[in-house]
Formats: sequence, structure tokens, C-alpha cells
Amino acid sequence: MKTRSNSLGVKLGCVGMGVASALTLAGCPGDPEGGDSGPTLVDAFVPEGVDAGPLPDAFTPPTDDTGTPSPDAFVGTDAFMGGGDDCARTGYPALSLVDVASGYDWTRPVFLTHAPGSSDLYVVDARGFIYIVRAGAVLPTPFLDMSSSLGGTPSGGDERGLLGLAFHPDYATNGRFFVGYTPIGGDNIVAEGRRSTASADVADAAITPVITVDDFMGNHNGGMVAFGPDGYLYIGTGDGGGGGDPRDTAQDPTNLLGKMLRIDVDAPSGGEEYGIPSDNPFVGDDGVRDEIWAFGYRNPWRFSFDRLTGEMYIGDVGQGRWEEIDVEPAAASGRNYGWSQFEGTHDFAGGDDLRAGDTHTPPVYEFEHDSSSELLRSALSVTGGYVYRGAIEGLRGAYVFGDYASPDLVAFRYCDGEVRGAARLDVGGAVSGVVSFGEDAAGEIYLISFGSGAQVRRFTAR
Repeated sequence: MKTRSNSLGVKLGCVGMGVASALTLAGCPGDPEGGDSGPTLVDAFVPEGVDAGPLPDAFTPPTDDTGTPSPDAFVGTDAFMGGGDDCARTGYPALSLVDVASGYDWTRPVFLTHAPGSSDLYVVDARGFIYIVRAGAVLPTPFLDMSSSLGGTPSGGDERGLLGLAFHPDYATNGRFFVGYTPIGGDNIVAEGRRSTASADVADAAITPVITVDDFMGNHNGGMVAFGPDGYLYIGTGDGGGGGDPRDTAQDPTNLLGKMLRIDVDAPSGGEEYGIPSDNPFVGDDGVRDEIWAFGYRNPWRFSFDRLTGEMYIGDVGQGRWEEIDVEPAAASGRNYGWSQFEGTHDFAGGDDLRAGDTHTPPVYEFEHDSSSELLRSALSVTGGYVYRGAIEGLRGAYVFGDYASPDLVAFRYCDGEVRGAARLDVGGAVSGVVSFGEDAAGEIYLISFGSGAQVRRFTAR
């Protein structure tokens, strides 16, 4: 195990059922196998601009004794790591959502994160760009432009493009970062980039593929990459596309689709650009790929690590009826989350049997599609979020998440193996088209959504 790092690190899926006719299916029952699934989301996925209006001031990060922004200095303190007993907290405060860059018209943002040692925000645009937000303004030159590597520009409901970003825990000194992307007509790729030696605000143009996961359709690509508290890189992969996992990939131990992968990018071996951590659960098992950390995902579009406990929270996009949140303990996995024998806790008709010898690890939370009785009303496609470790007292320790088709955001606390206090959050109004969440160095969280226009906003107390 590596030294623990405190700097840890398109919402897409089945969203077509029970919504307006502007939607088409994305991995829902009836999806054909083979070929390109084509546009799958509402036209608002390509926004025409944001009505900025009068916006609050941008977030100013905390500073150290010299007045220099140094959010990492707060990691491990009560102020930003929870303080007291999170599980004893009840209820949630009223919140607001504040634009991170006043007046800026986002095009296709799909993720937000931070670099270790920096208060800047990095916003991923699926068209192949990474933008830096500093002091409430977007820098005019993208940090990275890899649009030429995508083989085209994703538009409409396309699930491909630049999808994920993770900075190496030692980024401040080594300048390394990793991106997850799916080119038009290509496979799923995780590649390494480097910060330019000429400017810390720009990356070198060249990126180096680290691992490629063969794919056969344009949807269910996963795309999230994140460093865990153990210093290894975790990669979420979807089942490859189509309805009902048509090629049985999620339970196939020889296939990297439908899995959570865990690799060592600091110790390449075996002729690859990466190594295998010796404590990966299937090392030494000739019938299972060594990269596999966990089995049985349909499309783990967004996952995150609780920076206090090390637990991994995964939002796995469901098929025709159920959405789920899974929680991985901060220990060796090998778990099987059940797709496609199970959708959530429910048997999936026509699904594949679990890998021989495995048992099903059920989600800690599930919710039904298009239901007015669920906390996430009209839900169809879960968007995993983060456990909040920022400065808003009443929100600390709560896992915040949403759904692309729902007007609601929900929080719960996961304590002693059970979900407590699940409730809708009051954010001052409905949300729309929740694509992703993000987290900064101080533990504050952010929302990316495609409602009347693409928005990147920060949660604040109201």
C-alpha cells in the first residue's frame, strides 16, 4: 500500500423512459447490440448559454498564516474533516447554488475537480478541453486541449468524449495527471498528461495512453478516474452498451468492462504503462484479470472517496427500473455488485448469472424510476456525488447525490453499515439535468447541470 494522500482527487445512461418524447433510450430495454447508440439525451445537453443575471461573488478559499490560499492545510482538521460525530447529526441546512464563474457560458461541462496544493478549479468539457477557474473567472487559455484526439465533437446525447480527470497525489511536484475519454468510434482510454514546464496553467499537448479497454458501442463508457487514499488509480468502466448487458461483460472475469479497476501508475511492469497492486483481490487467479477491483457494474458514471473514512461511493446507472448507490469499504474488495443478474436489489429478467462462486453485494441505497413517492422524483439515471467535508456545519458527513432526470438532490449519512437520515435537500428550487458533482481542496462540493443552460455551481449555506 502506498502512503495515504489527503488530496484525492456524460452523465449519461438510461434516461429515456417516462420522459418527454425529446428523449430517446440510452441503454434501456430494447437497445440493439452493435453499432452506435446515437443521441440519447434531451437537446438541452448542448446548451445555448446561461442566463447569468446578478450572481454572488466567487468562492474565496481559506488561507494559511501568511494569507496564501492553502486548502490542503485544513485537511485532517475539525474545520474540514467533519469534527465531532457526523453520525449524530440530524437534518440538513437550507442551501444555495452559486455560479463559480459569473457570466461565463459553459458549453459541455461534465466534471470538476482540483489539483493538490491549489485552490483552482479544473472543469472538464466533453469536447476535449479542461478549463481552469481562478478567483471566479475562467482562464482564457484551456489547461488542456485534446479535442483532436476525440475523432469528432460529441454533441446531443453522445456519451463519448473527454469524461474524467484525476491529478496525481504528487502533482505539485511531478505535474502528472490522468484523463478518461472515449473517442468517437473508439475504445475507452485512460491516458497520462503532464503540466508544461513553461507554465503551470497549461499542460503539454501530448498525452500518453496508459490503459485501453476495448468497447463495442458508444454508450455505457464509465469515464470516471480517481486516485484513492492508497495512492492507486481507480477506473470505472461501463458494460459496453446496449440493453441488458448483451455480451455478458459485467460478470466476465476476462473482460475489463462493467468493472472497477485499480492500477499502479508509478510502477509500470509487464510491458504495460501501469503496474498491478500486489493486494488487488484477484492477483494470482489465472481466470481473472489482475486489474479488476470489483465486478458487476452497468455504468458507474461517477464515484468518489470520502476523504475522512476512505470509503468509495459509486452511483451505478440502472436499466429499466432501479438506480443504485454502492459503498466500498476502505479495504480489499473483490465484491460483486450484481449486474446483470440484479438491478439494484432486484432480479433482472434475462440477466446473466453471477460469476461462479460470488455472492451479490447489494447497494446501500436504491430508488425507483419515474416515481413521485421517491425522494428523487421522476428519476431515471443516477449521478453519484460526494461525502461533504467542507465548512457548512449541518451538511458535514452527508453524501450528496442526484439524478439526471429528477428535480431533486438527496443526502444521507452512511454510518455503521446503514443509511441514516435520507432526505431531499433544500437548494432554493428545482435542479435540472444533473450531470456531475465535484469537490475542491477544502472539501466544498459543486454541481454541474444542464437545465436551461449548462451551469457549474458551488453549494453554500443559505
